[in-house]
Amino acid sequence: MRFFQSLNHFNEVHTNHLSFLNKQWLNANIDWAFLNLSVLEGVREIHCGYYFETFHRKVSTDYDGMLNYDPLQAEFDKSILMFNVGWVAKNEYSVWMSLGGEVLVEYLLDDEHFNFLVVHFHTEDNIIIRDKVIVRYEANYHEENSGLSIDDAYEVL
Repeated sequence: MRFFQSLNHFNEVHTNHLSFLNKQWLNANIDWAFLNLSVLEGVREIHCGYYFETFHRKVSTDYDGMLNYDPLQAEFDKSILMFNVGWVAKNEYSVWMSLGGEVLVEYLLDDEHFNFLVVHFHTEDNIIIRDKVIVRYEANYHEENSGLSIDDAYEVL
């Protein structure tokens, strides 16, 4: 049996110290430049089946052929759509996040016609935080956890 002087003393010894970990802390401490180094390659791997169907309905109503596309530029917009924290060890946490950004996409409608659109993407990222410092990043662009959306897309001339 161990005695404590107060409930505050008990909490200091036995509780998770996660009060620092919120969207503002994550946004300020994530190395966005580092994540952006590989985001274009990752966005190119996002499965676009639903995206193509929506694009065809909204943008390309009179074209019956294949839609070929090429993401040209991509960048996280520093939006953290949601996150979940898991305890790994003392002062070490694993954080799963859904992050968003924008991608410039070139669509080839045929040999002579193409469009440039800025569309939104989201994807899953995991980080490890040790002693309030992010020590590891892992981005996952898996089909089931990532996507492109043209709901708020805009055309670039």
